Amino acid sequence: MKKTVIFICSLTLLISCQTKQHHKNKEKIEITKQPQTNPKTTETVKPQTSKVVTNNPNGEFLEVYSNGNIKIQGQNKNGKRDGEWHSYFENGNRWSKTTYKNGIKEGPSFVNYPNGKLFYNGNYKNDVKTGKWVFYKEDGSINYTETH
Repeated sequence: MKKTVIFICSLTLLISCQTKQHHKNKEKIEITKQPQTNPKTTETVKPQTSKVVTNNPNGEFLEVYSNGNIKIQGQNKNGKRDGEWHSYFENGNRWSKTTYKNGIKEGPSFVNYPNGKLFYNGNYKNDVKTGKWVFYKEDGSINYTETH
């Protein structure tokens, strides 16, 4: 349960960061997140420190964790996400892959649980979910599906 709460909080943070990217600053940026408390257990969640290594408006974007593992990697075109963007958990397991075209989600997307198993997958068309989306339980069995 604790891992699921941490995963959902992290997923929310990732999604909000993906939709509000600023690509004007090409300098290295250090990002430190404040410790958060899990309301169900009052347990303090360790903050993660990461830094943007490369943020080229017409090229690579790379952010790494303090342990050197990749956090987010993708390509920009005219300051917007373009092509496949990959995110990873601090332990190196793949978190997600989303395809962009001119800053808009376009094509396949999937998100994994921290244990590496698939959480959900589906497709976007013009930044809107389209077709069949499948959501899985942590044990790998199907939890539910949606059709858009």
